[in-house]
Amino acid sequence: MQILIGSGNPGKVDEVAQFLQGRGFEAVSGTRFPIDPEETGSSPAENAAIKAKAYCEASNLPTLSFDSGLYILSLQPDDPRQPGLYVRRAAGRRMDDEEMLAYYMALAHELGGKALCQWVSGFGAALPDGRVVSGDDREGQPLSWQFYLTDKPRGELLVGKPLHCISVEADSGRYFSEREADGSSALRGRRIRERALAALLGMMEEGGQKGE
Repeated sequence: MQILIGSGNPGKVDEVAQFLQGRGFEAVSGTRFPIDPEETGSSPAENAAIKAKAYCEASNLPTLSFDSGLYILSLQPDDPRQPGLYVRRAAGRRMDDEEMLAYYMALAHELGGKALCQWVSGFGAALPDGRVVSGDDREGQPLSWQFYLTDKPRGELLVGKPLHCISVEADSGRYFSEREADGSSALRGRRIRERALAALLGMMEEGGQKGE
């Protein structure tokens, strides 16, 4: 069965494709569809649902999309420095990978050299018949998933993941870039992808379709 990955980010598409292919599905890249859905949701789950619906309508394929928000725990929600859903936006413009890395290194320096953070990941699953479901990992995230943004990078900048070289696990002290090098970084995203796939297949079963 083909499943479209509703994203135009090649790095994210590759990660989700590996996950789907490892479970016997044929992954189709959203980069084949030149659309840019306006993410007007108020949470990662809402934005993921918007993307899943748009990519599903463009492709007529069952679709999974993902979105995330970055929250600096020492900043109030209304602090203008709080990234939230707008991780790639600063001063009213969208940052590329290099700009994003420089911006967050400067912010970490401003906050004393490091800042305790947490990602919240959301998913959207959509079918061509118009049904969409979504959810996030806000409630189920273990405290060990907290990490520090630091002003001291380690490793090379990864395309689509510019913050990996300044993100340090709070419990182990390992940089995300080190986890990427040994393959363990995939473990953290597996939970939300499993939930998304289960939601998509659940909708298909309810509608009498077979996920084969």
